[in-house]
Amino acid sequence: FSQLTLTIMQASQNLHPNMHIELSQLLDERNDVRSQAEAQLQGLQDSNPGIVAMQFVTALAQPGTELAVRQFCAVYLRRYLPSMLQRLQTDVCDMVKAQLLQAVQLACDASTHRKLCATVGRIASEFHANGDWPEFSQFIVSAAGSQDSTQQETALAILEHMAPALINNWGQSGHSLQAILLGALSSGEQAVQSAALGALTAILSACAEREHQADTPTERKVFKAIAGGLQSALPQMLCVLESSVNGSELARIQSVLDNLLEIAEKQPRLFQGVLGQVVDGFSALSTSTLPSELRIGFAELLLTLAEGGSKMCSKHADFATRMLGVLLPMLLRHSEDCEAWEAAEPVDGLAEGDEEEENEASYAKEGLDRLCEAIGGDGVGELLLAQLQEMLSSGAATWQQYHAALLAVAQVCEHCSTALEPHLASLVGLICSSASASHPRVRWASRYCLGIMSDEFAELAESHDELLTPVILMGLADQSARVQAASALAAVNLCAQMPRVTLELHTEQLMGRLHALLNEPQTAGYVVLGVACALSMISNKLGSAIGHVYGTFMPLLQGKLPAAIQARYGTLVGALVEAIGCLAHQSGADHFIGDAEGLLPGLVSLLQNTELMSTETVPVLVHGAIAKLSGLLGDGFGKYMQMLFAGLVQAATADVDINLNQVEERGDEAEGFETTYVHGKRGELLCISINASQMSDKINSIKALREYASEQGTAFVPFIQPLLEAMLPLVAYKWNDEVRIAAAQAVAEAYKCTTYAALAGTKGVSNAHVAEAFCAISKPLGDALNKEKESGPAEALLEVFLKIVDLEHKQRLGVLTNTHVNCIVQLLKHRAEAVDNLLSGATKEASDETEEGEDDDDDEREWDLLCTLCQCTRSLLQLQGSTIVQTLEAQLLPKMSKWLQTTDWTRRAVGMVTLAHIVELGGAEAARKHAAILIKPAVACLEQSGLEPRVRQAAAHVVGVVAQHGGKVLTRNAAADVASKLVAIAQAPDARASRNFEASEAAAIAIGKLLVFRAASVDTGVLFPLWISFLPLKNDEEEGRIALSSLCELLSREMGSMAAMPSQDLQQVLTVIASAFGTDATGDEVSAQLCSLLQGWKTSNEAMMQACNSALPKDSRLREKLIRMVHA
Repeated sequence: FSQLTLTIMQASQNLHPNMHIELSQLLDERNDVRSQAEAQLQGLQDSNPGIVAMQFVTALAQPGTELAVRQFCAVYLRRYLPSMLQRLQTDVCDMVKAQLLQAVQLACDASTHRKLCATVGRIASEFHANGDWPEFSQFIVSAAGSQDSTQQETALAILEHMAPALINNWGQSGHSLQAILLGALSSGEQAVQSAALGALTAILSACAEREHQADTPTERKVFKAIAGGLQSALPQMLCVLESSVNGSELARIQSVLDNLLEIAEKQPRLFQGVLGQVVDGFSALSTSTLPSELRIGFAELLLTLAEGGSKMCSKHADFATRMLGVLLPMLLRHSEDCEAWEAAEPVDGLAEGDEEEENEASYAKEGLDRLCEAIGGDGVGELLLAQLQEMLSSGAATWQQYHAALLAVAQVCEHCSTALEPHLASLVGLICSSASASHPRVRWASRYCLGIMSDEFAELAESHDELLTPVILMGLADQSARVQAASALAAVNLCAQMPRVTLELHTEQLMGRLHALLNEPQTAGYVVLGVACALSMISNKLGSAIGHVYGTFMPLLQGKLPAAIQARYGTLVGALVEAIGCLAHQSGADHFIGDAEGLLPGLVSLLQNTELMSTETVPVLVHGAIAKLSGLLGDGFGKYMQMLFAGLVQAATADVDINLNQVEERGDEAEGFETTYVHGKRGELLCISINASQMSDKINSIKALREYASEQGTAFVPFIQPLLEAMLPLVAYKWNDEVRIAAAQAVAEAYKCTTYAALAGTKGVSNAHVAEAFCAISKPLGDALNKEKESGPAEALLEVFLKIVDLEHKQRLGVLTNTHVNCIVQLLKHRAEAVDNLLSGATKEASDETEEGEDDDDDEREWDLLCTLCQCTRSLLQLQGSTIVQTLEAQLLPKMSKWLQTTDWTRRAVGMVTLAHIVELGGAEAARKHAAILIKPAVACLEQSGLEPRVRQAAAHVVGVVAQHGGKVLTRNAAADVASKLVAIAQAPDARASRNFEASEAAAIAIGKLLVFRAASVDTGVLFPLWISFLPLKNDEEEGRIALSSLCELLSREMGSMAAMPSQDLQQVLTVIASAFGTDATGDEVSAQLCSLLQGWKTSNEAMMQACNSALPKDSRLREKLIRMVHA
C-alpha cells in the first residue's frame, strides 16, 4: 500500500486551502475555531465527499497522526462514511477501503484500535453481501489464520461489528466463519478468546433480533438455524470462564460473564445442552467468596435463563432448589449498622435507598420475584416454606434470619398463593410473633410482610383482623419511625381488604393512632406519608361515615402541606393532597364548602410548581384530588376549570420530541429520553429516542382531563366539544399505547357528560346533542379500532362503545338506530377476526419453538380485550333482546362457534360465555337453539383436567344459564350428571386457592341455579350445604345479589321443613345472612329481603327461631348483627 499512500498524501498536500481540513481544529478547545472547522467540514461533506474521505483515511493510516485526531477520524468515518460511499468515484472508493485496511493494522492503543475495528466492520458491512471488497475478505482470512495474536484479535473485532451483515449472507460464508470463531475460542491467547466471545455474542444477538423481526415462520427458521449451529461454542465459552475463575482474573471474569449474560438473554435455548453444568457451576459461584458484583452476575445469568427459557429450567429437577440456595443467603446479607438504617428517611416510606447499602439483599428480593414469575410460583413456594421452616426451627435463629423469612414470604406471595394459602394461619403467627421482636428491622419486616400479604390474601382482613389490627396499632405507636411508617402503609392494604362493617369496628382505634402521628410536630415526613395514604384508604372505604372526623383531620392535613412543599418532598405533597381530596369527597359538600375558597387556590397553584410536578406521581395525585373537590362544587368550580383546561389541552396535544436515527452501536440512554433499538432490513441499527418527560406530561394531562370530566358531570358541558376535538386525533397516536388508551377513556367520559346533561335538561343539552356527539366520535373511534394492533388500546376503544350501548340501554335515549347497532356489531366482528389472526400467528410461531410457547402477558392482554368484546355483546342483547339475535348469528356466532373447539383458552372461554349471553338474553327460541349447541362443550370442559381455571369458570357459567333458560335441554339425567361435575370442582382440595377460586365460585353459582330451577333433578341434601358454603359471593356482585335472593326464596319456600335442617347447615345460613346484610355488595334491596326473612321466622315459625337460637354463629359480631336484624 505504500505507493498508494504516497499518492493520496501528495493529492492531499496539493489541495486548495479551502478544500484542506485542519483536523486538529475540529478538536480545538476554542469554540470559534472549532465551529469554523465544523462548518467547513459540513460544507465539504456535502459538496466533495471524496476529498473528505481521503483526508480522513490518510490521517488514520499515518503512524504519526496525533492520537486524539486518529480517534476522531475513526468515529467520524464510522458514522458518516457509509452514506458517503455511494457518492464516491470507484477509484476513490477503492483507495479509501485500502487505507482503512492499512490503518487497522497499525500499532496503536486499545481504545483507538477498537474504534478502528468498528469503523472497518461498519464499512465492510456495506460491501459484504455482494462481495465487493475482495481485499477485505482476503485480509480477514489471512489475519484470522495468522500466528500473530494481534492480527487474529483485529479480524475477530472487525467481525463483531459486522454481525447483522454476516448473518444475512451466512449460507455462503457461515461455515468458514464458524470455524474461525471456534478456533479462536481454543486459542491460548486471552485477547483472542475475548474477541471471539465478542464476535459470537454479537452474531447470536443479531440472530435473535432478526428472528424476532421476521415476518414469516420460514425467515424465523433461518435465523434460528444459524444460532443453533453456533450452540457448540457454548462449552468452549464456559471453559474460558472457568479458566478466568481459576486464575482469579476479576476483570476478565466480568467480561466473559457479560457476554454469556447477553447470550442467555437473547438465545436462552442454546444453553439446553449445558444447563446442568451451568446450574451447578453458577449456583456455586453465586455463593462463593468472589466480590458481590460477580456473585450477583452469576445469579443474574441463572435468572435470565429462567425468564427466557422457563420450560427448559422448569424441567431441571433442582433448578428452583439451587436458586433458592443462592438467593436466601444473599437475603441475609444486611448491614449491621442499625443506627444508619434508623436514620435513613425512605422517600417511599418503606425501603427506598436501602438497596444502595445492601445490594445483595435487594437483588435477592427482586430475584425471588423474578424466579417465581419465570418458572411458576407454587413449586417455588413449597420449597421456600420448607427451607424457611428449617431455618427458623433451630431455636437459635438470628434477627437476620427472621427478617429474611418475612421478606421472602412477602416477595413471593403474589406468585405462590396456592402454596401459601394452606399455611396462612402459621404465617399470621410468624407476623404476630415478629411484631414485638427486639430488633427494629424485624418489627419493620413484620409490617412489611403484613402489608404485602394483605394485598394478596383477602382472608387476612376478613378472618384474622382481630389478630392483625393490633399489629398495626402497636406499630403505629412504635419507637422506631421506620416501623411506624411501615405500619401505616400496611394499614392501607389491610383496610382495603376489610369488609366495611369490619373496618367500622376498628376505625376508632386506627383513627386515634393516625391522629396522634399527624398531630405530633416531630413526626418524620415519610411517616406522615404513610399516615396520609392510610387516611385516604379509610376515607374511601367508609364513605360518608368518615364525615364525623372531617373537622379533626382536615386542619392537620392542611397544616402539614406547607412544610412538605418547602422541603420539595413531592411524594409527601402528593399523598397529603390525595388525603385532602378523599376526606373532603367522602365527607360531602356540606363539610367542604367552608374550606373551598381557602384551599382550592393553593392546590391549583401547586400545579405551577415545576420542581414538585417533576415527581412522576404528583401531578396525577394533585389533579385527582382537585377533580374530586370539583365534583363537590359543580358549576362553582367553573372559574378554576377555565384556568386549568387550556393548559391541560395544550400539554395533551403538544408534540413530543421523537428522534429516529441510524447508529453504529447501542449506547447509554440520553438523560430524559427512553431509547429503543431495532435492526432495519439491511442490518442497520436504528435508534428511537422519545422524550420521557414530555410523553409523561402528555399522558398525565389526558388522564387529568378525563378525571375532571368524570367528577364534574353536567358541569363539564362547556368543555366537552374542545375536549373531543383534542382527544379524537390522539386515539390513533402511534408513539405510545398509554396515550391512545387515556384518550379513548376521555372520549367516553365526554360522551357520558353529554348524556347526563341531556337527561337532566341542563345547559340546553338535549338528546339531539347526544346523537351529534355519537356521530362525531363513532367514525374516528371505529377507524382507530380497526387499525389498532395492540390489545390495550383496542380494549379501551371497545369500552367506549360499551359505555355508549350501556347508557342507551339504561337511559333509553333513542340515540342508537339499528344502523348504528349493526355498525357496532361489525366492529366486534372485525376485532374478533383480528384477534384470530394475531393468535393464529402466535400459535404458528410457538409451534416452531422447541422450548417456549405463548407469552403469558400476551394471553392476559388478549383475555381482557376479549372479555370487553363479550361484554359489548351482552350489552347489545340487553338493549335489543331477540331483535339483534339474527344479526349476531350472522356476524359473530360463526366465529364464536369455532372458538368453542380451539385449544386457545382465551377464545374458548369467551366463545362459551358469549353464546351463554344469547341463551340468557336472546329470547326463548334462541335459548333453546343455542343451549343445545353449547351444553356439550361446556360439560366436557367441566371434567377436563389441566384446563386454565377461567375455562372451567366459563363452562360453569354456561351450565347455570342453561339450567335457568335452556328449557328441556338439560334433562333430569343430564342435570344430575352436571351437578356431580360441579360438586367435584367446588370440593376439589385446591378449590378455594386463589387461582381456582373464581372457577369454584362459578360452579357454586351454577349449583344454586340447579337448586332453584332443577331441584327435582338433583340431590338438594348434597348441593345446598356446598352452595351456601360459598355465600356470600366474593367476585361477582350481580350474581351475589341474585344468589342471596335465591337463598331467601328457597328458605321461604321450604319454611315448614327448615327447622329440621342440620344444625351446621343452619349455622352457615345464619352466618351468610349476617355477613351479607348491610354491605355495599349486597345492596339495600337484598338486605331488606334478608331482614324480612328473619322477621318472618320470628312472626310465624317459632320452631325455626328456636333452631336458630341453637345454631347462632360463633362470631359474636355476627350474633349481635342477627339480633339487630330481628328487632329492626
